[in-house]
Amino acid sequence: MKWLFILFIFIALVGLLLLFNNVYLAHRHRPLEGTTQYPPQALPQAGDSIRLMAYNIAKGLLHPHEEHTLKSPAWVHAHLAQAAEVIRQAQPDIVFLNEVLWELPFYKNQVLYLAEQTQMHYWAFGETFNWGWPGLRGVSGSAVLSRYPLRALSNHSFHNLQPLHFKTHKSLLLLQATLGSEPVLLGAVHHSHHDWHINYEENQHMLEWLEARPAVLAGDFNVPPEAPGIRLLQASQQFSGVFEGPPTSPDWDNPSIQIDFIFAPKSWQLLEHKVIPSPASDHKAVLSVFRLPVN
Repeated sequence: MKWLFILFIFIALVGLLLLFNNVYLAHRHRPLEGTTQYPPQALPQAGDSIRLMAYNIAKGLLHPHEEHTLKSPAWVHAHLAQAAEVIRQAQPDIVFLNEVLWELPFYKNQVLYLAEQTQMHYWAFGETFNWGWPGLRGVSGSAVLSRYPLRALSNHSFHNLQPLHFKTHKSLLLLQATLGSEPVLLGAVHHSHHDWHINYEENQHMLEWLEARPAVLAGDFNVPPEAPGIRLLQASQQFSGVFEGPPTSPDWDNPSIQIDFIFAPKSWQLLEHKVIPSPASDHKAVLSVFRLPVN
């Protein structure tokens, strides 16, 4: 009986710690933000160009799709360093990241690492997964890195996020800055995959949240250009960008479909668009260069 009592107390303690983490310590809809040691660049003015990148880094290939175990910290850090080099070479002003690891024992905080390695001034993080116990948990999500000072607004979940939800939820990490002559919303998008109907509903939610305000939407939309959700954004006449472009996933060396996009306000002029291969992830980085409108 003594050992049964001890076992009961142990199980109850583990359960309480799990509940405490997922209810009280999880960030959920509250984004985190901060700055690095690097000074900010002046915000772009009307007529200036701006370089935007969308990059799903797959947590440094922490758990490749075809495998069911976690890769070693050394393996993940090597791929993370490759992702940092992709960003450095492309020299984006703002980077929208998906599937970044915020916390896991023995692994680096990938948001802070990439911000420092790419000499960005500002970072923001929106949680999409948080499971475990205080000091022994896995936390990941979407992030934004920027050479400019930005302001984080919210981390919208596309679905009713409940405590102790084990699966990764999809979200829109939303920020704001004055770019050119007007306030612009900046959204790091990570959508549900495969189910085009769910994806369409998520895009409907995004348009409702934006309320027709000028916005950049960038990230892993998880559906190809012909999907109704992408067509909905195009039909809204609110965005500029490449709606049908080079493939970006699922393999870094031979991608077959475009599921990573960068959309900017309709008044922005697209100057350049390309995808950048790298073995750092099973997604290619996407780079778009826009010119801000002149009043």
